[in-house]
Amino acid sequence: MSLIYSMADIIIRMITFKRNIILLTALLWQTTLLAQVIEYHGLVVDKNQTPIPYANIYINEGKVGTHSNEAGEFVLKVSDPSVKDSLHVTAIGFKSAHYLLSSIDSGRMIISLSQQVAILDNVVITPTKDSLGIIVKKAIAAIPKNYPKKKYYIDGFYRELVMRDSTYVRLLEAAVGFQDRGFDMPPDNIRARVLAVRKSEDYINYSLYTKLHKIMYGEKNNLYETFKYDQIRGFNKEGFKYLESLLSNRYEFFLDTIKILDEKKIYVINYGPIDMQWKAPKGIFTKGKIYISEKDLAIVRVDRDYIADGKKWENLKNLAFNKTWLKKSTVVYRKIENKYYLSYIKWLSWVGGAWKTENEQGEKTTQFYNNSLYVNTIYTSKKDYDKIRKRESIERDVDLYAKEYDYDPDFWKDYNTVLINPLYKKAVKDLERNQPLDEQFENNRK
Repeated sequence: MSLIYSMADIIIRMITFKRNIILLTALLWQTTLLAQVIEYHGLVVDKNQTPIPYANIYINEGKVGTHSNEAGEFVLKVSDPSVKDSLHVTAIGFKSAHYLLSSIDSGRMIISLSQQVAILDNVVITPTKDSLGIIVKKAIAAIPKNYPKKKYYIDGFYRELVMRDSTYVRLLEAAVGFQDRGFDMPPDNIRARVLAVRKSEDYINYSLYTKLHKIMYGEKNNLYETFKYDQIRGFNKEGFKYLESLLSNRYEFFLDTIKILDEKKIYVINYGPIDMQWKAPKGIFTKGKIYISEKDLAIVRVDRDYIADGKKWENLKNLAFNKTWLKKSTVVYRKIENKYYLSYIKWLSWVGGAWKTENEQGEKTTQFYNNSLYVNTIYTSKKDYDKIRKRESIERDVDLYAKEYDYDPDFWKDYNTVLINPLYKKAVKDLERNQPLDEQFENNRK
């Protein structure tokens, strides 16, 4: 009899366990349904209603956020926002704005930032070329203190546009994650993985030379190439000593302006070859700007133009930007807790092996990448992210566009992207020459 009761008890327990599992599954399913992703649409402008591009828009400590586009527009998607969550909007040269999420409308809002002018002391000391060089030198020496040495993980949004002069001929967008071992490691140590991809048709002009170039020199993954435009990281490694090279006698510095960021003065320092301030040299050279925080000597932004001047380089003129340049880049960092982390990288460069071509009228033209990587979420603690294993990391020598990925439109509904500048309506028009982009994304899923 005791054996029979024991079996009955086991059966009852199994039924109860199964019922509990069903109830738990239903509860989790209901919780998932209740989880909401709320979209906050906005426009960031100054007092004259002029759009402010690339403003940082983030919640709480700044680990989750997005950026405004060239027209000042943004969409921030927040999963289950708390009534205590705050929205922060910052831009160099403007007073930051802060709002409780519970107090703002998730519809289109206009955020007006007041311009902040640096108030100098009564005794105004204008930095000289020599003193500016000392400031740059101290800022480089302070890099180990201001930037993370430990591993961290970033979720980001990558966009790759290809242009043929002023015509847009290819678009790729990807949700990516990358694991960094610290500022003092070269970009080759970064591991990246792709979470999702969507891409347009490919209208790049490929010549026979281009095909031979690929066979001889292989391909590059432009996502990894993007990190090489970060002039701050890897600064002490051979081959990545760009900032230190500026301290040589070949370059000089002069003050552009002084701006404000979060109540702190930012020195905007121009750099270029000797006598660059008075006369542009002929040949190939670099020039740009370095943004340095006065308080902690952190480098928060570096602009770099790789210029080709003179008749020898006339065929490199890019009509879209009306410049004679080979490459352009901007890297921006922002402070989270007590360290500075990557905010975004933008770069422009020729399409390897396919930069010389012709347009529909038979005129000589050039094809350029117009690429950008925007940081959405930063994880500074190892327990908050899954390590990217070597087998998960995408190849460095394969064009990301050439890879096959499934297209999941539902994924993109909840992912923070940076809007394509509506001022670039021509971009969409160029890319949709045969069919809408959404259809191209679907057709290029494999």
